[in-house]
Amino acid sequence: MNKTADLSKDNLKNGFLKKLKILSTDPQYKKIKITAIITAVIIIIAASLCWANLYQMIVPYDSSAITFEVEDGVLYANFSGGVISKSASTGVLNFGESRNEKNVAIICYYQTPWTRYIAPLYSDDAGGDSNSTYTISLGKEYQIDEVYYGKFSDSEVSENLEAAINKTERVWAEG
Repeated sequence: MNKTADLSKDNLKNGFLKKLKILSTDPQYKKIKITAIITAVIIIIAASLCWANLYQMIVPYDSSAITFEVEDGVLYANFSGGVISKSASTGVLNFGESRNEKNVAIICYYQTPWTRYIAPLYSDDAGGDSNSTYTISLGKEYQIDEVYYGKFSDSEVSENLEAAINKTERVWAEG
């Protein structure tokens, strides 16, 4: 009985292959094949564009690209190192024990693969849009003792500010 079952499986397999060969010579099959390939390419391109615009990468801290200035008593962080997609700031937070208490702010600039690699190719100058400056207002200068730069989440800052600060880099201090 096993031989019969094996023969019938071989017959089915051979019959399928014969039909596939006949189908592959059919012009309609070629149209379906081309349509499937074009559809796959379009899906791959669309997925790549979505990833290039949605994936957020932190901009590494560079003192020549990220500067701080005080204007009318307000502390500003300026980024002039290309195109960014997002900036984040915690605002002024109280940190430390009562004797060593200080007010800090955490900032971060983000880019997507699109803004980091592709957008500069389409700008007027070869180095990207280097004339643009992105500014974050951090608050009154007298209220801020230190500014930290790095990736943070709002929940992490509210739950454990010390852990959030330990993952960042101090980039500005009063005085």
